[in-house]
Amino acid sequence: MVRLDDVVERADFIKIDVEGAEELVLLGAARVVESRPRILFEVNREAAVRLGLAPEGAWELLRQLGYRFFRVVGRDLKPLGTAPHGGNVLALAGVPGGCG
Repeated sequence: MVRLDDVVERADFIKIDVEGAEELVLLGAARVVESRPRILFEVNREAAVRLGLAPEGAWELLRQLGYRFFRVVGRDLKPLGTAPHGGNVLALAGVPGGCG
């Protein structure tokens, strides 16, 4: 394994689905995340806890960086105020009217 920061300079979009280890991916992509990419990540609380991570670790890390969260419903984005129990979440940096 390698950190995303070691192989990518910047990104416009990142998709993360690593069965609960999303927080670890984001920690290894701190520099890339500075470019404020759109990030689609999975919330998998049970898997995160099994790995010894916080159930909402990825959500909290992105929230602290000013990201807002949405569920994709068809062609629309539904703002999320709290982390869902599971499923995919779209995180957008600095979006007016978003929740987070």
